[in-house]
Amino acid sequence: MKILVDFFTAISLWVGLVTILVFLLMIPYFHIFVIKRKKKAVFYTLASVLLMGVFLLTVQNAIFIHYLKSNLKSDDQIVLQERTQKSTSEIKNALLKLSTFKGKSGSHPIGGFSFDVIINEQAYRMRIEQDSRDENFYWVYYEGYGSGAEIGFITFE
Repeated sequence: MKILVDFFTAISLWVGLVTILVFLLMIPYFHIFVIKRKKKAVFYTLASVLLMGVFLLTVQNAIFIHYLKSNLKSDDQIVLQERTQKSTSEIKNALLKLSTFKGKSGSHPIGGFSFDVIINEQAYRMRIEQDSRDENFYWVYYEGYGSGAEIGFITFE
């Protein structure tokens, strides 16, 4: 599992860039062949590229979440990078209940703290940011993907 996490961490930036680049390069062809000539092949190719990128990012998050939940055993694996009112025990317990479903929409993250999760002597930098609507609801980011990609949501009890 660690090999998959390391692999996706290494290629995640490239997957995103290639998906965006191919999408941007396909736009002129979409206009010429689909709109003017009524050819659907370019439309299907464009949709396939976008779906492939979304699928890879979804699989990448699922693998990392599974790896995190299955290897997070003790509070000592959480190393806080900033001062916070949350204890390492609270953070660990919340991460074990990490969900990819947000629920209500219309809110956004407003500020939080960074920490490292140590698994097999390797540090994975993460960030938790509080939701603008619910003070017990937090957005979780894994900063190893380069962009600090959102991987899920937690609630502190």
